[in-house]
Amino acid sequence: MRSVLRFQAISGPEPVLLRAITLLAALTISAVALPARASDVISATPTSGLHLSDSSGLSLDSEHLTIAADHIHLEYAIRNTGKSNLVRQASFPLPVFDRAPLEAERALDGANAANPLALTVNVNGAPQQLHTDSAIVGHADGMMKPIRVTRTWTQIFPAGQTVTIGLDYKTAAGVNASYPLSTSDAGAVCVSDTMRKHVNDRIDAGFAQFDVLIDSPPGALPSGPIGEYTLTLDKAAPTDVLSLCFPGDLKKVSATRFVATRENFTPPAIVHVMFVASASATP
Repeated sequence: MRSVLRFQAISGPEPVLLRAITLLAALTISAVALPARASDVISATPTSGLHLSDSSGLSLDSEHLTIAADHIHLEYAIRNTGKSNLVRQASFPLPVFDRAPLEAERALDGANAANPLALTVNVNGAPQQLHTDSAIVGHADGMMKPIRVTRTWTQIFPAGQTVTIGLDYKTAAGVNASYPLSTSDAGAVCVSDTMRKHVNDRIDAGFAQFDVLIDSPPGALPSGPIGEYTLTLDKAAPTDVLSLCFPGDLKKVSATRFVATRENFTPPAIVHVMFVASASATP
């Protein structure tokens, strides 16, 4: 069963449901630019996390995922359950970008084409040097050169020890500044029909919808439930509102942060978070 998460944005004597869904206030998003024209729509590009060439002999003791509108943080605690050191190829495959070096519409132009999402990796708290593999994907016609970039490194897992690996990178959020939220898209983030009406009223009034997707493909990490899983959602301001489907309760730990912790948990393959924000507040 999916759990619906809605954040209250106002206070007062109104019914709880209306308090939870009525005001969709301004969200400052530094890494995502609005389309140049109001009719433009940019689809969300799913991003992933750590991939290991071989996960045998390893246990994923914990995973911590933090999602903000402009930034993703992932932290893994991976334990070598055997008596011998294990050497694995670790990688972070980036999405395929339609243009080389990058699409200006994503506000990622001007970034390092070898590292378009500004990925950084830390292993046991120390910065990890990364290698870059890039390849043209499919047909290249003039400036249209789809490119796939993968950041890689060699990771050693000492026998009987736990290695902590942290990833930080920019989101590749989708932007909708023009069209109503459809029934199917609303269902993907557990938005009710009543809330969808309010979202669409806001879009008509000049607000914009931003979507962040995290896709965790099978086989990338050790199989089986994760010992301790934490999902953290960060809002830029206390009045911001977002929506997603998640099989668990999120607790408010500050004015802008909500956290869910599960034990022996298999998270959803895709975590999809929708933000709705004032277009005028976005740089």
